[in-house]
Amino acid sequence: VTVRLTTDFLSGAQMGDWVEGGSEIISEQDDIFTVRGRIWCGERTLMTGTGVFKGMRHIKRKPGDRQAQRA
Repeated sequence: VTVRLTTDFLSGAQMGDWVEGGSEIISEQDDIFTVRGRIWCGERTLMTGTGVFKGMRHIKRKPGDRQAQRA
């Protein structure tokens, strides 16, 4: 579950450019994770971001909820 997500758009890529991205968990406490990420093209940073997410260990279903069907 996303608690907060902040992004900064710094530059754009051109059609055909090789775009890469990566992220790292910078803190974790009580199933709350803070993650920092970056998207780049060559040496140029296109976007950075920081997110705070709540981990979900169990999803409790209410009576009448349908199960996901497998193909």
